[in-house]
Amino acid sequence: MTEYVYPVPSDAHQLGELLNPFLEETVSEKGLTPNQQFMVVLFGEDASETTDEAVEIIENTEPTARKSYDINQLSVVSVDERRLNTFTTSLLYALLETDPDQPLEETVTGDYIADEDERKVDYYLPRLIETMQTLLEEHSERFEENLADLFPVDLDTPDVRDMNERLEKDVVTDQVILDFLLLAAGSTEDENGVESLLRYIREEKIDQSEMLSGGSGGVAGYSRIIKISYLINKDSYNSEFRTARNLYNRSATSSLLRLLDETADIPIETGVTDEDSDDSEDDAGEDTPLETFYSSEQRVERLVTSQFQGNTTKIAERLLRAINGTRLIQNNSDTVNSTYQSQKESIESEIKQLHGELTSLEAHADEFEDTKIQVDTGRADPYEKLVRLVDETNSLIIRFLFGFDRAVRTSVFTTLEYNLKQYRETLFNHRTRVDELLEEIEALESRCQREVEELLDLYERLEATGVEVDVPDQATMTENLEEAWDEEIVQLRHELPEIDFTDEDGSPQSKLDEWDSQISECRKRLESLCEPIEQFGGTVDKLEQMGQKRNSVQNTLIEIDGLMEEQ
Repeated sequence: MTEYVYPVPSDAHQLGELLNPFLEETVSEKGLTPNQQFMVVLFGEDASETTDEAVEIIENTEPTARKSYDINQLSVVSVDERRLNTFTTSLLYALLETDPDQPLEETVTGDYIADEDERKVDYYLPRLIETMQTLLEEHSERFEENLADLFPVDLDTPDVRDMNERLEKDVVTDQVILDFLLLAAGSTEDENGVESLLRYIREEKIDQSEMLSGGSGGVAGYSRIIKISYLINKDSYNSEFRTARNLYNRSATSSLLRLLDETADIPIETGVTDEDSDDSEDDAGEDTPLETFYSSEQRVERLVTSQFQGNTTKIAERLLRAINGTRLIQNNSDTVNSTYQSQKESIESEIKQLHGELTSLEAHADEFEDTKIQVDTGRADPYEKLVRLVDETNSLIIRFLFGFDRAVRTSVFTTLEYNLKQYRETLFNHRTRVDELLEEIEALESRCQREVEELLDLYERLEATGVEVDVPDQATMTENLEEAWDEEIVQLRHELPEIDFTDEDGSPQSKLDEWDSQISECRKRLESLCEPIEQFGGTVDKLEQMGQKRNSVQNTLIEIDGLMEEQ
């Protein structure tokens, strides 16, 4: 601990002129940081009577010194013993008259002090040093007690250690751990609502699906933190989650939140001006503190967590960062609610589109007598209810987690919307292929009528030639064609493999490829049924050509006969 003791004569006419340099330089630079302690010592006649004036000067100075005083890192004390005061005053002026930067030991042992005053130094100096040490010890005790009151939480307990080990093992990264702590904090705002929400997600196994998984598309994952938050088999919060809730309840004190509020604009690095800070924010882009608090540290955070040691320090840092996050959420409630509402409407639109895609697939399934397309039209219902349960919770923190994107973590809604969209687009591609294949089947079915009409036309053309040809009965030929054609179509529809869109481990594409192959084989067989008609058509064409030649010869002979008669 570095201790800064600043003596000030209480009888000074301009106390502020003596006190301000210490406040604006030393305290402003090093205040609100760990292992620093500051003490202003007023001495002189009636020193204690000027304490209020000194405190007023501090309260009207720059924010670092002001907040340092509020949390007892900076204190104001007075030396009221008259003779000790007199000695201190004489000693101070002796130092000022010699070299104020010279160590005290060199001053009192040098030739600056008259021999008759050495006995006073030998008597009063140890008393002065003892008084200062006592005052510093009392100040240090008050400061430590105040830090403990600011952040009143015991992190060296079995429950906390178990929670931390689980988080380090299963959650791993700081950002996701912070979301776990925020989720726990949100549950303290609406215990029943959040419990219902988490229970529903676990019961419907939404957390076990890919819909809350991150990675692809740059979206964040939430499956792990939800899994370790609620136990289905016990129908209650997990022990680690309960521990996190208790920690938040005990540590998020009004005095801590007020301190974080009032020191938010104080730069963490010494020597950084407001202008420098503004420039750095501009360079960082448009992100707000609400979006970047995962990685943005306030100056006072290190001080508050400095009371912890070892592994508990990391736990304290994460817990304090989560508390600061809840502070920012509450301070920006309008922004959070507005963004949440926008994301809620966006994911509701995506769910509606998914409903439409599933309904379209179901309509195709109805085109078959037996099950050829298996689809769950209620697949989107759990996500619709999830959104409704979030909307019904009375927790702004939960709305933030579910409906507000951060710089390093997308919201639950954004993650869910992205994955639902990927699933819907896959369904759309499969459904489009089903559309095309069904159109091919319908084309094969309608072709039968065209072939029948072609057959009837050939019979009429044959009759028109006047040639006697031994051909099958027209009605029998037509009936046989229609029966054979229908059998092929029925067999095709029957043998098509089932496409199961409810099986997440299945492969609809492989089944669609089988459909394509079987339709192609059926087409070949149907074309073989058309071959006799084509041959029949060729025969009729030849007969018609022969008839045309015969008529041509007859016409020629008639013309010749007519010419001969004229002669």
